[in-house]
Amino acid sequence: MEDEKMRQLFADFKPALTPDAAFMNRVDASLRAVEAIRRQVAADKKRSRRAVAFAAVGGFAAGCLFSPAIPYLGRTIGRWLRELSPQPAITVIADNATVLAWMAVAGVAAIVAVNTYEVAMAVMSERRRP
Repeated sequence: MEDEKMRQLFADFKPALTPDAAFMNRVDASLRAVEAIRRQVAADKKRSRRAVAFAAVGGFAAGCLFSPAIPYLGRTIGRWLRELSPQPAITVIADNATVLAWMAVAGVAAIVAVNTYEVAMAVMSERRRP
């Protein structure tokens, strides 16, 4: 009995089909939209890679420019810390002030790299717009 009802239900089902031309137009429009999105994503990826390359060069250049100052920074930071307090913990930090100088140079290089990336992305975005 249940089998017969199912067969009848499927036999009565006659969905309306859209005309072939309308269907193909919708498919073509969808494919064009997908292709445009794919091209946009590829262009964004290329632009991002270029910006990362510029950022790497900028950060490396900043590190190279500031690295010769590390001995002077280390001595200056150590002197400031020793004058700050004669406590043993601060004295240990003051004796290893070169590490703080390296951290300062690395921070400057990182800031330069991030800003270079942002500027490169902005310039490349403006160049692409008509």
